[in-house]
Amino acid sequence: MSSMDENIDKRARELAFTLQSLMAEVEYQHNRHERCIGCGKKYKQHYPDGLPCQSDDEIKPYYKRDRWGNLTIKNP
Repeated sequence: MSSMDENIDKRARELAFTLQSLMAEVEYQHNRHERCIGCGKKYKQHYPDGLPCQSDDEIKPYYKRDRWGNLTIKNP
């Protein structure tokens, strides 16, 4: 892979993160089931704001609730 291809891939990934963040803010109530590009967790599991990760380097913590209602916050 040439350096030009790597540069294009990097810019495309940044654009994908930007579009994902924009759509998550615009349709906040309707896309809670979508998976994040960065970590693969659903938006509704992201802590504290419920919005997707901003980049591969800035992975947000996420939480899980078990069937008894106990909350577990995990840092990546």
